[in-house]
Parts: sequence; structure tokens; C-alpha cells
Amino acid sequence: AASIPFGNLVGVGHSRFGSLSSILGLLMLVGLTVRLVVSRRQWAPLSGTVFLWLAFVAVAATTTLWSLGPKLTANGVLEIGSLIGLYALISMNQVDRAIVRRVEQGLILGGVAAVGYGLVQLTLLGGFPNDVPGLPPGAGGRFGNDLLGPNNNAVAFLLPLCICLHRSATAPRASTRRLNAVLAFLMFLGIVMTGSRGGMLAAVLCTLVLFAVAPRGRRILATYLVTVIVAGLVAFFLHPFGLAQRDVSTTSSSGRTSIWKVGLAACPQYCPLGAGWETFPIVYARTQPTVRCKANPRVTGK
Repeated sequence: AASIPFGNLVGVGHSRFGSLSSILGLLMLVGLTVRLVVSRRQWAPLSGTVFLWLAFVAVAATTTLWSLGPKLTANGVLEIGSLIGLYALISMNQVDRAIVRRVEQGLILGGVAAVGYGLVQLTLLGGFPNDVPGLPPGAGGRFGNDLLGPNNNAVAFLLPLCICLHRSATAPRASTRRLNAVLAFLMFLGIVMTGSRGGMLAAVLCTLVLFAVAPRGRRILATYLVTVIVAGLVAFFLHPFGLAQRDVSTTSSSGRTSIWKVGLAACPQYCPLGAGWETFPIVYARTQPTVRCKANPRVTGK
């Protein structure tokens, strides 16, 4: 759990499965399988979500038969299938409160370490790394470019953020509440540093969900909710210290409007059966020229 936010920064080689977290995940797959086989405990009752995810990966695997890029689809199915398999095995294994607590502590420890790494980049190393080769750090860089990727890192901080927010509102001891409030701030800071708009919105939604379901501490959570919204808006529009600068350095939608236009244009051909899991870049490359020609017929000289 602690290794998840670091991605390929801590790993062996350049394989998609060469990161420390992937290697540990493989060991978990083997260990949980062995535990189910040799343990005399009864299997835990399965959630219906397990069957939904298994059906999802089965559909994704089926698209390999007509995929535009069979190798891409096979690698993508292997990646998502390993995650869903791990989820299913965890769901079938009996766990106790101590195990859950250790996993929570690992998630928080990894999040704090990753945020600390990002702060060192921001303050001592000239800024966040850029995903464009040849550009120096800080030149439009985003936190997470050398880890999981900015958007994936924002997702990795969400669960420890929720855990810390919940503890900061419901823990019986005031010192524990204050400590977890500081940890929650660090998790949110990590999300802001990635410049992920989806991550900031998800942080607000996480706080809303906690406010709705928490048995106590709703006043504290309401305060956090307002604080998260205000801090997100400040980062979005003012980008202090260069935080979330990507969000305000452009008035465009980072190409999302164009992506949707191309996707809608490709839908009549590919939506009925799909083009294969993880092959949207191929579909986009094939369809984009026709969308441009329709928007500007003179591009083709006609």
C-alpha cells in the first residue's frame, strides 16, 4: 500500500509490471491464493461488485478477437485483469480490524512520503518534471510525471485523504484528530500539486460523501468541505508557488472538446462492438483527419 504512489520511480526496468508496487501486487496474488487454498477459514461473503468487475474484464478480453491492436488489448486486459483478480481475492479472504488498520496506515505513509518527495522537487529541485523530453523541470511540469502520472497520482491520494478526514472528524482523542487533519491537508496538497482537475473535484466529492455518512463530526467535515472548495479555487485561479498552474495557464479544455468530437464521429463505426480495449488512440488517429476535413474542407484542397 505504501509503495503505490511511487509507480515506476521505484522499480526494475521499464516494464509496465516492473514497479515495486506491481511486484508486491504479484506476490499478493500468489499469497492470497495460497491462503485460500490452505486456510480452514470460511470464505468471506462476496460482494456483487466482484461479479460485475469479473464480467467487465471478460468483455474487455473478448474484444481481443476484433481489436485494432491485439497486442495493446492483450496488455491492457492483463493489467486490469490483475487488479480485478487481486480485488476478488482480497474480497474472498477473511480480514480483521488489525489488517484493515495496517493497510490504512500503509496508504497514509505512502501518501505522505510521495507528497514530501513532491515538495522537495518544488522547493529544491527547480520544479516538477516535465513529460516532454528536453524541457527543464518547472517548464509546465506537473507533480507525478515521474511517478504514476499526474492524474493517477491524484487518484492514489484520494483514499488516504478520505481515511484521514474521517479520523480527524471521528477520533475520540483531540490529538489524533489534529494529527489526521494535518495528514489530510498533505494528501489534498498532493492532489493540488498534480494539477488534476478531476482529482480536485473528487476530493470535494469525497468530503461530501463523508459528511453524508459519518455518524458524528459533521460540523468538522462541513468546515473541511468549505476549506477544500476555497483552497481548490485559490489553486485553480491563483496557483500560488506554481501549484496547479496547468489549470489556469490555458483557457482551453486541454483538447477534451476535440477528443469528444472525434469520439462521436467514430461512434457509428466502432460503438456497436468496440475497437478493442486500450485502442482508442488508434481510433482517434484514424478518425481525426476526417473530422478536420469536415470542419475545414480547404484542408484537403477540395
